[in-house]
Amino acid sequence: MTQSVVLLFGLAEEPAQVLTDALRASGVRAHRVPDSHLGLRISEILAKKAPAAPYEGEALAESMAVLHNLGNKGLDAALAAMRASSVSLGLKAITTPVNLYWTPIALQRSLLSERAAIEQARRK
Repeated sequence: MTQSVVLLFGLAEEPAQVLTDALRASGVRAHRVPDSHLGLRISEILAKKAPAAPYEGEALAESMAVLHNLGNKGLDAALAAMRASSVSLGLKAITTPVNLYWTPIALQRSLLSERAAIEQARRK
């Protein structure tokens, strides 16, 4: 089984470190994922695979945290640490058997689409 971790995307080094420290203090491990890994699948990032070539595709629209294998207690601790930190995250997701095989860009597109659908439904 893969270790529990929060993957951080689209954050500069300093805010990522602030968030990593806050998560660590709550007993949750975090890892800042460099933009060069955006072409990898989430499962490959979790397996610490290196990209075969530098990523030159689309950039992330927003910062994002992907929570993996935390369990209820870890999830509560991670969300509390994120709320308590001074770091603003645009999107948060929990890994699923399906999205593990998506790239971070594909996951973000899905999250942004879901957000737009929810906002549209609220306006009706």
